[in-house]
Amino acid sequence: DSEGEDDEASKVEIEAGSRAIDGTRGVRTSKEREMAAVRLTEIGPRMTLSLLKVEEGLCTGEVLYHKHVTKTEDEVLQLRRESRKRDHIKATRKAEQKRNVESKKALAASSSSKPKGPKR
Repeated sequence: DSEGEDDEASKVEIEAGSRAIDGTRGVRTSKEREMAAVRLTEIGPRMTLSLLKVEEGLCTGEVLYHKHVTKTEDEVLQLRRESRKRDHIKATRKAEQKRNVESKKALAASSSSKPKGPKR
């Protein structure tokens, strides 16, 4: 899809005395009116970004800023309390699961060390 250098739409006229770019000789001043080929290259889409949300941590922390949602100080404190409560429950649950796994491993180890009866 690149345009050819012969295409008239890809040529511009340079006035005498203005600076023109010549690939082999660098930048020079044109002494008389001349034609030069121009090749445009697309560098990608232009985007304008705006900040919507800032969180502490990665998708897990407290929301520090949100463009569309604002909270009162009481709401923020309530959310912090609920978050601490959830974290405490999660830590308790994890500790209990760890104890259960260790007890099952100990039970399995003790049952495998017992001698087995004769085979029939």
